[in-house]
Amino acid sequence: GTGKALIGNSTGSRIQYDGDGTLIMSASNFFLGGGGQFVSGSNGNIEISSSKFHLARNGDVTMDGVITATDGG
Repeated sequence: GTGKALIGNSTGSRIQYDGDGTLIMSASNFFLGGGGQFVSGSNGNIEISSSKFHLARNGDVTMDGVITATDGG
C-alpha cells in the first residue's frame, strides 16, 4: 500500500497517518495506556498518570521523586 491509513471520519474523530510521519488522533474523549500508566481526556480536561506522577483533571499534581531544573527562565 501507500503507507497511509485512515480510521474514522477524515474531518472528524479519527486516527490518521499520512505516510510521511504525521500521526493524527482526534476525538472528544480518549484513553491511551493501561491501569497504571495512561493519558486520558474528555470534556476539555486531561489526566496523565504514571508510577510516580499524576496530573489530575482538576490540575492537581502528585509526584514522588527528585525535581531537577537546568533553567528557570
